[in-house]
Amino acid sequence: MTLSWVDGNSDGSKDYWYYDDDFHSSWSYLDYHFDSSSRLTDATILNDDGSKDHYYYDYTNSSSVSYVDYKSDNWSTYGQVTDYTIGYDNGSKEVVHFDHNNTANWNSVDYQYNSSAQLTDYTIGWDNGSKDHIYVDNNNASWATIEYQYDSSGHLVDYSITNDDGSSHTYHL
Repeated sequence: MTLSWVDGNSDGSKDYWYYDDDFHSSWSYLDYHFDSSSRLTDATILNDDGSKDHYYYDYTNSSSVSYVDYKSDNWSTYGQVTDYTIGYDNGSKEVVHFDHNNTANWNSVDYQYNSSAQLTDYTIGWDNGSKDHIYVDNNNASWATIEYQYDSSGHLVDYSITNDDGSSHTYHL
């Protein structure tokens, strides 16, 4: 049986809670928060496996962001966000992954996708503080990728162009 109730808040907003007390669903509880105008502002889903989904919505269209999704198993056992997705009004999105337990030689990877869901570029943040930013060709240019490398102070140190024919050129600054 699913239990539910509504919490009315002093500002006129409401939280709708649902609990799966007989374990027939893949989730343990759902929490939907509505503002005083009954617009859904955020939602949280706690899954039976301990993972959590959390969504924020821009119902007022006051920014270029449509939603932010801290999705599925995106929380470590210590409550650290391991990744998230931001959906933009134009249909593009950003997906960011973190090395929350420091097992890789990078600390974050930030992927950008256009409205056709094609990867356009990504940034890798390395543990030593340096970053690589890579652009990916989706428009049949003569190049396949362009990679910029920055040192830990944010200075551009070199860049590389890889062409469609496999040849590449690296420029050291």
